[in-house]
Amino acid sequence: MKIELECKIPISGREEIAGRLASLGAHDKGDVHERNWCFDTEDERLKGEQMLLRIRTVGGGEAALFTVKLPSEEGKFKSRQEIEMKAESAEDGIKLLNALGYEITWFYEKRRHHWTYRNCEIALDLLPEIGCFIEIEGESEESISAICHELSIDPSGHVDGNYRSLFAEHCSRNGTRMRDMRFDD
Repeated sequence: MKIELECKIPISGREEIAGRLASLGAHDKGDVHERNWCFDTEDERLKGEQMLLRIRTVGGGEAALFTVKLPSEEGKFKSRQEIEMKAESAEDGIKLLNALGYEITWFYEKRRHHWTYRNCEIALDLLPEIGCFIEIEGESEESISAICHELSIDPSGHVDGNYRSLFAEHCSRNGTRMRDMRFDD
């Protein structure tokens, strides 16, 4: 089980930050299209315990990644234990979780541009309707803050919410109902 320590910050667009990363010598690992299925019990037990159960596919591949995120720990940035394992396909994973009493509660897509820099993983995310975010995942709050400084990004602008809670806030502000978050294309 690994500890995920990350800082998620809304940004105006991905291109400018990608240019800054390139000029710093960060390693460009490419852009992918992710599909994510989130699960919970009918009584939303996992949500109540601040846990996340998700299946993710990347690109057009069949392989899927199961992820369980445990409740966040106290700190400057979001920190939580994460358990991951690979599966043959999202379809088989969905069937397995349904058989165990878990239902799909939300689906979302995102386009993620991966980078690595100074032992940190950096993701530039584009999501339907809610826009762009940078996620910096590192070993310490200091290393994350240092990268924010090098990229001229204020780390105090980070958000603790996950993409589901951010989309729910967006829907509430705009008077729309909560729904899956998909690209139109």
